[in-house]
Amino acid sequence: MKKNFKYIFFPLLVLLLTSNSEAQKAYNEPLIWDDFSYSGWNDKAAADFGWRFRTGKGWPGEHGVWSEKRISFINDPENPTNKIMRFSSYTNGSPGDSTIQCQASKQPPVCRFGTYASRVRFKNKASFGPNMPEEKLTQTFYMIVGIEGDYAEPSLPDSLKKFISRLEPHSEMDFEYLPHGGWGWPASPPTLTNNSWAPEMFNNGKPGDFGGWHLLILVMDSIKASYYCDDKLLFTHTGHIPELVMSLNYNQWFIELGTPGTRRTYEEDIDWVLYVDKKFLGYKEVLQTIFDLREKGIPRLDSCIK
Repeated sequence: MKKNFKYIFFPLLVLLLTSNSEAQKAYNEPLIWDDFSYSGWNDKAAADFGWRFRTGKGWPGEHGVWSEKRISFINDPENPTNKIMRFSSYTNGSPGDSTIQCQASKQPPVCRFGTYASRVRFKNKASFGPNMPEEKLTQTFYMIVGIEGDYAEPSLPDSLKKFISRLEPHSEMDFEYLPHGGWGWPASPPTLTNNSWAPEMFNNGKPGDFGGWHLLILVMDSIKASYYCDDKLLFTHTGHIPELVMSLNYNQWFIELGTPGTRRTYEEDIDWVLYVDKKFLGYKEVLQTIFDLREKGIPRLDSCIK
């Protein structure tokens, strides 16, 4: 999950400086905030803010393809005044165009030490079609930078990307929910894993049912990275601190496919995302920050780019 950003950084910088000027006057703190109040994946405001929705083929998710058309922005069924971003990945168990996956990446990479938070809904079973416990998928919120990422140069073959990635710095911090297991974790119960790559991987998994809405928080300084789900500490990693600034990302993709047959659709929902630079917030402080931003009527803001 690494990427090459040299082709997109400077155009995005100009767009973000223009679109954020009024919001910065109202809330002058170095942060990234997005309430995902877009009309759709092709909303110009999403592109101007730096969101890139992945298309085509490539690692990870080599069993299928990536499509922005499976990403929607819908009224929250539990709160019609709120909008959420929904990933609707599907497969019929056959690789290729019959397996469609979703990914969103906020560019350019500017995040390192501070607080990362997002309200995310995981789902344990297929929303449509038969549920197949042998079908391994991952639902994520993660931070990353490096050539092997979501927008690695598409002309390079995967084998070459993986080789180059060993020569280049790579930083990555993951929340990855495995509703059916995978990567050695059992199918039951589900597992929420946390991975820190800097550059080697340090991995922990918390077995349990994390289906439903959760507030995912990562607090990271130069010594340690602490992962929280709601107000509960999951794990603290030391000695695996990112060397580089990273971008904010989400994806839902298939690790292993189940039995070929009827199409089944899996959903992941995202309500909002927040990054506060060089401030280390607790659960209640994150909620207060979100409340303040919404009270001020700020749907999105990137004040990390000066």
